[in-house]
Amino acid sequence: MRLFYWVSVVFALIGTSVVADATKMPLLPAGQYYSFETGFNIDNPRRIRRAIRRLQDEATQAGMRVKPLEAGWPDIERREGRYNLREFEEQLRSYNEEGWRPLVFIRVIDSDDVTIPEYLKGTDDAMSLNEIDVSSPRIIARYNALMDRVVPLVRQYNGFAIMISNEPDNFLIPYPQLTGQVLQFFTAARDHIHSIDPNMAVGVALSNGFDHDDDRDRIRGPLNFHTAIIDAMDVAVYNMYCQRVSIRRQAASVQSRIASRIRAAKGKDVIFQEVGCPSDGESGLSLEHQRNFFEQYFAAISNTSVRVAIVFQLVDWTQGTIEFYADALRPIMESEPAFRENPDLIFVFLDQLSSIGVVDAATGEPKPAWFEFMKALGNR
Repeated sequence: MRLFYWVSVVFALIGTSVVADATKMPLLPAGQYYSFETGFNIDNPRRIRRAIRRLQDEATQAGMRVKPLEAGWPDIERREGRYNLREFEEQLRSYNEEGWRPLVFIRVIDSDDVTIPEYLKGTDDAMSLNEIDVSSPRIIARYNALMDRVVPLVRQYNGFAIMISNEPDNFLIPYPQLTGQVLQFFTAARDHIHSIDPNMAVGVALSNGFDHDDDRDRIRGPLNFHTAIIDAMDVAVYNMYCQRVSIRRQAASVQSRIASRIRAAKGKDVIFQEVGCPSDGESGLSLEHQRNFFEQYFAAISNTSVRVAIVFQLVDWTQGTIEFYADALRPIMESEPAFRENPDLIFVFLDQLSSIGVVDAATGEPKPAWFEFMKALGNR
């Protein structure tokens, strides 16, 4: 603990004398970096685990030098002020041994839950952003205390950015009046991280809803809180998924959507935290549609301000994983009118994830989209 304290002090002192531009991710060497999220399956059989290892090694040998690393705040600090950083540091060390720079996720908001420790939240159940005020001084103080211990470790193992939330706009679309509270937390966390290490970039990933109205299934411009979040963060971070358009129209669709995200970044570096496309599950989705989407995506981001691009995800979701997440998310989904009226709607969404990977979860064989990723990796 004393070592972490003194490293933090050194970074803080550096921060008082050096003007850093975290919007350009100074801890990440120049260039574009392509990677993938391995996946979240709870029941991968041995043949799939072997395939993951083999394909991961192939990508590393081809030049994959960045990898996402997620750590849950409640896993690190289950009780107030009692930290268990051993597993987190072991992950960082293993990434270092593989030659990967970690893009670290320690999220306070994540898609459909406020992911803070139970001692702050009062429950283990999924919770909506309108049920707890993340701008509370206590939550901010506790997250900042966590960062006091996390940031020096991330820097020690060649990390370059910390993502503090994922898809908060999922909550803000129905509750835009909460934008001020959310921004208050984001800016407080960003400022504190910079006080520890001014070069550490801080980001918040925006959902596919940045430019897509899921309810009406149509493209639209970003909403006010989307641009406010980007303006408040060091880097612009996005998640993006393919549209159900014909292959003939896909290139124009991808190019325009990426261009709108780069414009919204206003010169800041861009990270695509999740980019995915199911290969089945709905009309118009196929292996060729998925392959073509990634071909167009990598072509569109080449020679732009996109610095990191992460494919979501390597392996399809298994049925066991889909059922697990359906049970976990059902309580918060049921609080929304659309899901109360159609309780099976959650499976419409989750079933698409059963083919979201670029590797088949049943056979371990790569899909055509995998080879688009590898080609792009080799062409950087």
